[in-house]
Amino acid sequence: FSVGLDVCSVHHNNYLLRITILLGYGFFSDVVKESENYRWMGTNRYGLAGLLRYLGNRSYHGTVSYLPNDDHSHTPWDSEMCKAGCSVCKDKGEYIPLESGDVNLDEPDQNITVKVSNQWEMKHGEFNAINAAILSCTSLKAPGGVSPAAHLGNGCVDLVLVKRCSRLQYLRYLLRISLNGNPLDLDYVEVHRVKAFKFQTTPLLSASGSAIEQGNEAMSANGETVYIPRRQASVSSTSSWNLDGEISDQPDIDVRVHCQLIQVFARGPEIPEGTGSSLSCFH
Repeated sequence: FSVGLDVCSVHHNNYLLRITILLGYGFFSDVVKESENYRWMGTNRYGLAGLLRYLGNRSYHGTVSYLPNDDHSHTPWDSEMCKAGCSVCKDKGEYIPLESGDVNLDEPDQNITVKVSNQWEMKHGEFNAINAAILSCTSLKAPGGVSPAAHLGNGCVDLVLVKRCSRLQYLRYLLRISLNGNPLDLDYVEVHRVKAFKFQTTPLLSASGSAIEQGNEAMSANGETVYIPRRQASVSSTSSWNLDGEISDQPDIDVRVHCQLIQVFARGPEIPEGTGSSLSCFH
């Protein structure tokens, strides 16, 4: 058996940084970065780092541009998940005859993803987390995954935007992930199935136009200078991207999806009888 698996190429200034299947900006990246300070704790360091970052409740300014999927036969809200013999992935794979050398990953602007500029959509604001998943990314601590209806080979990545929210709201989002709920069914969470996306940071500015650090009283939002009390200044300038567990120092990235670029010796995810979620591994 073999399964066609999508991958993302991540670029910065037209330079290929990495090939990946899971990206995270904000909370999940901050946790990994924070955990490096507590390596002596072993795997327990992730729990401590998660608690510290949760209490900090940071959000980050940025602009997300994305190219929506034009095939509306499958969406992130589908009740049927990707599994062995998935019809969505099979249909996509039928017309992708890839040979060695057909795709140059060093070039971010390829015909498989590039459309005219007016088809791109844009979101600007403050985000606690931005996650992009080729797979549902299920695990023992996340039975449903980051995006339960993600497909292995549909030529898309599910882009999840968690907008700035309170600690209680973000805890509700985390609990939805850990308790096999629907983490996407929240007012402050958006999800888009996309073929490509870009992220650009927005620096915080003082009234004079100079960059400021977290905790000062002035920042720029949507091009206008506004003032916030010092106790509410939980917006930091930038975070980092977590690329399959590796931290990237480049926050501004350009991501392209390559449909079923690699073949995996597998049958596909299987859903056990009487459950609504897939296993976290291939079979």
